[in-house]
Amino acid sequence: GSAQYAASVLREDGTILARYPDTAEPSSPRQADELLANAITDKATAGVIASGQAFSGDGRIVAYQRLANYPVYVTIGRTRAAIEREFLESMGGYAAIGVPASIGLMLLCLVALRRTRREQLALAQARDAIAQRAQIEAQLHQAQKLEAVGLLTAGIAHDFNNLLTIVSGNIALLEATLDTSEPRRQRFIAAAIGGCERA
Repeated sequence: GSAQYAASVLREDGTILARYPDTAEPSSPRQADELLANAITDKATAGVIASGQAFSGDGRIVAYQRLANYPVYVTIGRTRAAIEREFLESMGGYAAIGVPASIGLMLLCLVALRRTRREQLALAQARDAIAQRAQIEAQLHQAQKLEAVGLLTAGIAHDFNNLLTIVSGNIALLEATLDTSEPRRQRFIAAAIGGCERA
């Protein structure tokens, strides 16, 4: 006697040959009956007829099909309320599994995004550190080259100064031992001493 589900066998003229449940009264709205009658009149072989509004709880959905070449149709109908309730019950199970899974997936995505951002930041910092190190190494290399040039220059200057000291010392000894009364010799000695001082 369920009003949510009904099946029937009927002839083209609308006479009901069998109905399940057999105690059920035709509970299909008139709109569905009229649409079914129009389909049978148009010799349609199969189809689905819906009455009422979606998610309103009223109305039925009736599927029909003609049996081979016989003037007999089989119909199966359910109320929209029963279909919607069954849909919501099945969706409840999916929601019970899907919602936590979706939340977990979103949290996993957030963790992965956060980790990726941290890795990108660390990579950028590493690149900056490498660039700074390369710059410092270049400056150190330049300073080492300048230090080497300075040490070389200082060594050459020291050695050259030692040689000039020997030359100027010997000139002074020659000046002390020689007779410097001649102006020409005095000019030579003065030029030699002046050259050593300038060098």
